[in-house]
Amino acid sequence: SWAINLGAEKNFCEYINTLRVQYLKDKIDTGTHGSLTLLDLAFEAGFGSKSTFNTVFKRDVGMTPSQFLNKVKSQ
Repeated sequence: SWAINLGAEKNFCEYINTLRVQYLKDKIDTGTHGSLTLLDLAFEAGFGSKSTFNTVFKRDVGMTPSQFLNKVKSQ
């Protein structure tokens, strides 16, 4: 935990949530999410609630998960 705080300049929970968001973004970007919903992906990544998932995703990416998905689909 100390190394993550020092190296990543985030606390442990923030660091883990950043990894979870990156996992979700990669699944969406590569189209490997199949027919899973955003909420299914969030739970698969390790988020425990929809509200935490939405809050963390928006903070890290700058848009909601739905906005990100629609942006990727339109490209």
